Amino acid sequence: MKRKEPEVCEEPLEKSKDPPIKKFRPEDDSREDRGFNLFVGKSTAPRTIDIRGKPPREFTIERVGEPKYTADHVLYKMTVRDLLNDALPTHPQLIILDAKDTVGTALKVLSENDIVSAPVWSEEFKGYNIIDVLDLATNFFEQKSQKDFFDGEILPICNQSSVDPLQPFEYTSLFGSLLSTLAYNTHHVIVVDNSLNTKDKLLSIVTQFDLIRFFVKNFVSFEFIFKDQTANDFMNTDPVTVDEDELTIIALKSITEYRYSGAGVTRKTESGANKLVGNLSISDMRGIKQECFYGTMNNMSVREFLDTMAKDRKVEKGREIGQDHTPKLPPPVFCFKDATIEWVMRKMVTEHVHRVYIVNQFDHPIGLISMTDLLIKIHEKLVQRVADH
Repeated sequence: MKRKEPEVCEEPLEKSKDPPIKKFRPEDDSREDRGFNLFVGKSTAPRTIDIRGKPPREFTIERVGEPKYTADHVLYKMTVRDLLNDALPTHPQLIILDAKDTVGTALKVLSENDIVSAPVWSEEFKGYNIIDVLDLATNFFEQKSQKDFFDGEILPICNQSSVDPLQPFEYTSLFGSLLSTLAYNTHHVIVVDNSLNTKDKLLSIVTQFDLIRFFVKNFVSFEFIFKDQTANDFMNTDPVTVDEDELTIIALKSITEYRYSGAGVTRKTESGANKLVGNLSISDMRGIKQECFYGTMNNMSVREFLDTMAKDRKVEKGREIGQDHTPKLPPPVFCFKDATIEWVMRKMVTEHVHRVYIVNQFDHPIGLISMTDLLIKIHEKLVQRVADH
């Protein structure tokens, strides 16, 4: 669907108006990214506001050596095993759920391990699936009682949100196929050994974040993709937003209903404009407890929910709690549209964020770049490079 170019506000701040913001349109099938490996361990990377168009010092790039990869090699010769050896040299132990576990048990495991997704093994079907908190939230919206929700088995609700269909790969699968799948179909895939019919067949999980990290690590090989490219060239000009005072359950229901995985959080200014102040996504549900489903989400605004989740997680590096011990709304990462795409990608990797918002001079959201947007562009340019040579 063709997107309308956002208007640029040139009025004084006190009289400024928001650019048109589109909200949850069912005919729009675009998705935001869910990002880095959601199955193993905690993220302690800082999430800070930065609107500079130039990379700060920690993003200084040392381009040494010759390019390691070509477009033809990456698409048609490189395998999933090669990617794992390059981008994921160590494979942390995965947290695995059983198909017969209840929702209550799954929530407890996810919360205690501070993760939002986990593989699910079915002994009956001798295979794996994946469940995440968006699947749980989607099921929650359809249940009439707490007992029905918490006592139900998790296998029937795997991928109930329809955001991430199961996509198995093998070590010998081509990287080009993996890139296409993570760009257009899902945010994470499982890597399995199909010669086995036991729980040990699961070898690894690969996410969009892993691919972005691979391209950043090997940036010198892919400069032809990103040279002279800015956020304006890659951004989705249709940012999805929710008001910070909206009930959390309503905001999350809208997100799951239309297959988004996150939304910008805005605040009404005195002039009536929408200022970007936060981000609501699956990662903000990391560590969510059972009581939140029938308490917090039903009764709290988006701002209160994010503050409560930040408080429950105590203090993360780079996200300080104020002197009055009041948790602060987690800030979004954003930039101006003339920021380099290289800066955007490195910001995602170093700060473990799944999307970067683009704002105008009044901090009004005019676009966003998700990992999905990046991988689609990368895939297109690699295919074109092979065709041209």
